[in-house]
Amino acid sequence: MSMTPAAGPGGRFRVRMPRPLYLQLLFVTLAFVLLVGTCGLYVSNMMREDLIGEAEDILLQTEIRITAELLEPEALMISVAKDIRDIIREGGSANDVRLYIDEISAELTAKVKGFHFDGIHGYFEALGNTYLPASGWFPPEDFSPTDRPWYITAVEAEGRIAVTPPYRSTRSGLYQVSYSCRLFDDAGSPMGAVALNVPLDNITRFVADTSLTENGYGVLIDERFDVIAHPVTEFIGRPMREIGHDVAELLAALEQGWNIAEFEMTNYQGETTVLFCLELDNGWYLGVMTPKSEYYQRLTVLMLYLCALGTVLMLTLILILIRIDAAKTRLDRAFEAQSVQLALMEEMREEDERTQIMLDSMPLCANFWSRDYTNTFTNEKSVQLFELSSKQEYIDRFHDLSPERQPDGEPSSEKAVRLVKEAFETGYCRFEWLHQKLNGEPLPCEITLARVRHRDNDIVLGYTRDLREEKAMLRKVMERGNLLETVSRTAA
Repeated sequence: MSMTPAAGPGGRFRVRMPRPLYLQLLFVTLAFVLLVGTCGLYVSNMMREDLIGEAEDILLQTEIRITAELLEPEALMISVAKDIRDIIREGGSANDVRLYIDEISAELTAKVKGFHFDGIHGYFEALGNTYLPASGWFPPEDFSPTDRPWYITAVEAEGRIAVTPPYRSTRSGLYQVSYSCRLFDDAGSPMGAVALNVPLDNITRFVADTSLTENGYGVLIDERFDVIAHPVTEFIGRPMREIGHDVAELLAALEQGWNIAEFEMTNYQGETTVLFCLELDNGWYLGVMTPKSEYYQRLTVLMLYLCALGTVLMLTLILILIRIDAAKTRLDRAFEAQSVQLALMEEMREEDERTQIMLDSMPLCANFWSRDYTNTFTNEKSVQLFELSSKQEYIDRFHDLSPERQPDGEPSSEKAVRLVKEAFETGYCRFEWLHQKLNGEPLPCEITLARVRHRDNDIVLGYTRDLREEKAMLRKVMERGNLLETVSRTAA
């Protein structure tokens, strides 16, 4: 749309005609298509990163809740195991242990907050191979405590607090985990094993409610890939392979210790879902599944919005360009005149450059004094004479380049203002001035001040001539004259 001035024969300027309007409109259309596509790709990637971050935050929060749910019974189990060991070491009977278990069980049953509790029980070799069941429960005749997961896990842990894999409780028929501990006397002989049962219904409930969207849900599987938590209770306890399709690749990745992000698979309802999954510290796997259509819904809406907005903006710009093109015709002559004016300004700039070159190459220092008696400009000779780093340093430290007082005793700062003022009033003055370098070396000079007109304002130009060689020659002449006078007197 624009018209560019170009130099013609003889230095005159001509106007270059614009490209056809339809090419500009085509360019605008392609530019907006590219812009919308690029923005859509960028925002899409950004939103996907946000969704991934949101999923990771949800998994992390759920992991913290699961850890908190399992941490309290573990801490309690440490205290229970120690107390029961102390009772047996001090000669307590099975009845004493029974009373202690009943007392602790009553306190845990009465509490409102914290983890769910389903009984403390144990098998004690030190009490005559006695099994003490949970309070209020009587095991069946074929019940063998040493074959139960809690006892096997306690024996394998060798005195450490251990948690069993999820298993179905003989007492309630529900899935639970047990915190168990093997007890030993001071000689290292086994005294028994005690366990604390924790049902998984509370964990199952808030895991299943974990979701990114309305129809999403959470799952929890153990290290053997059996389902611990699922919104469909019938699936709890079943292998993961039985309730989902296309899970072989997923389970292979989990076996290698990978955390899963945006893994697409078919769920139990036959829907394509997007899965995020991570491994917990105890070997379990926590996942959140989201229907694919809901997961990408926000991205789809955003892309449609960007396309609509880009189309509206593109049409608006096209209309503006058409109107501008019509108005440009009326501005051609004004633009050509402006081009001539720009050429004149370029000539003035070149003239200023030539003037600057002349100032910098002249053998005298040049200074520009304003009406407020401030030195505003200098040339390169000043930098060389005073052995400075730049013109700016010369201007900034100008008052440091003169001694405090001139040879006649008048302060240098006051005398400088007086002489510049005199030049503004009379138009001209010349005088000798004692300068100095920053290291204190004296520098006698002759200064000529002349008032000139510059850009509608009066300024004073100052020219500084180095008198060191001239002063040195005068001293030699005077010394020779004195010597001749001495010889003449001696001869007479």
